Amino acid sequence: MERVTLTGARRGRLIPFGTLLVLAGLLVSAVARAELVTWLYDVSVPVTNQSAAARSEAAGNALRELLMRVSGVAELPESPVLAAALARPTPYYRSFEYRRRTVAAAPLTERDGASPDGAPPVRQLEVAFTFAQAPVLKLVKALELPIWLRNRPRVVPWVRVGDDALVLAASGPDSSPSSPAQVVAEAMVNHALKRGLPLTLPTTDTDGQVPTVPASLERLSALELSTLSTGLGGELFGRGRIERIGTRLSAQLEFTDLLGELTLPVAVRADTPAELGTAIVDALADGLASRYAASGGGLVRLEVRGVATPGAYVELLRYLRGRSYLGTLKVLESGNGALLLEIDSQAGVEQLADLFAVDGRLAEPLDLGSQTPLRFGAAVYDWQG
Repeated sequence: MERVTLTGARRGRLIPFGTLLVLAGLLVSAVARAELVTWLYDVSVPVTNQSAAARSEAAGNALRELLMRVSGVAELPESPVLAAALARPTPYYRSFEYRRRTVAAAPLTERDGASPDGAPPVRQLEVAFTFAQAPVLKLVKALELPIWLRNRPRVVPWVRVGDDALVLAASGPDSSPSSPAQVVAEAMVNHALKRGLPLTLPTTDTDGQVPTVPASLERLSALELSTLSTGLGGELFGRGRIERIGTRLSAQLEFTDLLGELTLPVAVRADTPAELGTAIVDALADGLASRYAASGGGLVRLEVRGVATPGAYVELLRYLRGRSYLGTLKVLESGNGALLLEIDSQAGVEQLADLFAVDGRLAEPLDLGSQTPLRFGAAVYDWQG
């Protein structure tokens, strides 16, 4: 699989005036480019029975999956700290419940007396855990893993698989769950859940009607692609094709945000449709985590302007202390409605700019203006409240 590359610039991008008029009503959501993933700390895993031993093993598996979600890391580095946590996972979750989920059975062979199309669905026993954020984040820091906050962009891919559209079929008489496009779609949705990535695919209706996917996807602008995705809530839009090259499947996709500030090309190959869907999601999650999962930091200095009242001061400190990738915070100087802060940050100065841009409450100024900075060398931000 090819490594994914992530590009984009935060400053100086010129946007045509006509496009700005169309974007005016979308700026609030475009600035944030992310949603709060409310289900991030809820993990369901298969379990063999309802015994305490089976539940403990399942909880360890669920905790491993959660650590991958929170850190953005596809493979956790083994360590004694990780082994101890997985062996005794009870302190990390608040509640659990058993449920049964309908899943496709493994296909049976003609020798078994069944159609090669497969067997009827089965009801699989699962246990759903709700984990507590504080102890999990403490464990993430003890493991020295990156931290990816719950604000994450929703991804909407528009992809063609040969002559078919990549859609998630509704349960209806005309759905074809065994088609290659459908297998890729289901694998993407299932693996996105494991990686903590909000992902929405166009969906057929109960009569099997498929949304129109233009043949010339590569020529659509980000604005046209966002219009195509109306109602799906996406902040990161993808386009591309999946084709068979020799004996393998190949995906050539490109994802971008509404303003074109973030570009994420994905090129992967796999032997089967299910493996390809998994590989696409891994490339997406790895690329986004490389930008938004905080790592490689240290002591940083920030000058924050627009803090002219006691209320603004309190709200700013509350906001910064709510960022799990920020540690000890010191106010070094204040004056003229600005604060000079020294922060023990898990993210470096450049990555902090990307992380603050997720919700837009701390914004990089377009220019420093005539105001004299409190300290040269500090990164400057305007507090938006």
